[in-house]
Amino acid sequence: MLNKILLMILTLSLSTGAFSTVHLSTVASSNSAPDNEILTAQHAFFQGDTRLAEKLLAGESEYQSLALAQLQVMLWIGREEADKATELLLKLQKRYSSNADYHYFAGGMWRQLGHQVSVFSKIKYYRRAVAAYILAGKLAPDNARYVTKQASVYGQLDMMGGDSKKQRPILAKVQSLNSQYGLVAAMDLAQNEENHKLAAQLAEQAVSQYPNSFLLLVRAAKMHSSPLKNKIKAQQLYAQACQLPAQSGLDRINWISSCYQVEHLAGKTKNFDLVVIAMQRLLAVNQLATSENDQARLYLAQMANEVGQTALAKQQYNLLAIGALDKKLRKKARMKLKDL
Repeated sequence: MLNKILLMILTLSLSTGAFSTVHLSTVASSNSAPDNEILTAQHAFFQGDTRLAEKLLAGESEYQSLALAQLQVMLWIGREEADKATELLLKLQKRYSSNADYHYFAGGMWRQLGHQVSVFSKIKYYRRAVAAYILAGKLAPDNARYVTKQASVYGQLDMMGGDSKKQRPILAKVQSLNSQYGLVAAMDLAQNEENHKLAAQLAEQAVSQYPNSFLLLVRAAKMHSSPLKNKIKAQQLYAQACQLPAQSGLDRINWISSCYQVEHLAGKTKNFDLVVIAMQRLLAVNQLATSENDQARLYLAQMANEVGQTALAKQQYNLLAIGALDKKLRKKARMKLKDL
């Protein structure tokens, strides 16, 4: 069973096109925690350790730092306290009405909250996500990332707040701002127009032209996973993205997820060797003692055993038997060691 923070990471980054990324400000006010402390708390949070975030947020009520306020929103969403997260997002929306960074972040959070609220409220939250992304692009017309997202969400259904006729005209603008985001915008458009042949060509062009671009490897992987349904290619691209330097800030979510997607797709591809490599890479970066990292270690042990790397499997099961946070997992690891 995946815990809530890991599930949030996967949900945020499994979404294709319109809801694939979010952005977290690291700008702190003079009276708030330093940037490096907030960044450290973010990265710990993404591993499932909330202690640093809780410490930084202790006593906060006015949230003069946008970065701290964003951290609070994510903490509440991770705990599935949707009402608290919603209230703070609406409060911040008024305070930062002209701040593109806030609205881009809010787009991802409204989408995530849409997964948590009742079925009767989902459309309202998804519409908020679309509106936030559109506003971010309008407020920062020279920001390729934000304008790319603006164009993409225009391709959503009218009931979600989309307006498909506005997507294509923005493509040329994005391409003039940044060639990599131009390829992302072109893939988004091809996907929304269900032009799968062009989508496949663009995905291939993207990874051929920029083989070391985390942005394009992940976008191409999502394209191959759905709608192209080429799970083998998708897994390979996620594996490549996982091997790149770990992204910083909230983009760390997308990097962590790229590693987990390798495991997720293995059920279809049966390429377990890639999972071993991906989980080793993930655990080389994520080293805190958390349930999330125990889960990654369990995947590594299972897949190592599957591909005949018995020594590695024993090593990982032994680490789990000694140090896993969950008592049941420790017991399971000890039982597996007897079988090996």
